[in-house]
Amino acid sequence: MRIDARTMACPLPVIKTKQALQTHTKVTTVVDNKIAVQNLQKMAAKLNLHCKLVEEADSTYLVTIRQFDSEIATSEVEKVDLKQPTISSYSVVIDTDTMGQGNKPLGQALLKGFVYALTEQSELPEHIIFYNAGAHFVTADSMLLTDLKALKTAGVLIYVCGACVDFYGLQNQIAVGEITNMYHIVELLRLSSKVIKP
Repeated sequence: MRIDARTMACPLPVIKTKQALQTHTKVTTVVDNKIAVQNLQKMAAKLNLHCKLVEEADSTYLVTIRQFDSEIATSEVEKVDLKQPTISSYSVVIDTDTMGQGNKPLGQALLKGFVYALTEQSELPEHIIFYNAGAHFVTADSMLLTDLKALKTAGVLIYVCGACVDFYGLQNQIAVGEITNMYHIVELLRLSSKVIKP
């Protein structure tokens, strides 16, 4: 199978390739930058798969990932299948409208990529908690809405700070998740095995 991942933002080349490996023993992914190449190579190493790189003249890279035994039956691809996502006892908190500091459009693109990557994890967070400027992401016009709804459908609990909803006047705009209070937020974070803040 061949995937044209040129112009795709991180982490899409890795995610698309990993998805394709569920049903194919050999996948060639075309990318246009060395970072994407390195990410694919790391994924192949982690999955114990063979990885071959061909660099073409116009900054195009062909990364072919396959099982070491090329004769292996397609029915045995389960060895590298993505696991059915399970809920783990970690929490994610989002309190700004960007990921990291610096360029705002870049930070927003990174945050969107982060939440999308969450949907592809084999272990999903138990909770995602939004507060301060992050409260805007649970509204109907949120750039994260589709992925948040997918996470909620998968069993992830989504909470937004009630004081923040009031402060920003978002009471009638909540499209996903449940409004909660600071006492509950502290309790959720205290009981989580780990807390991730992008």
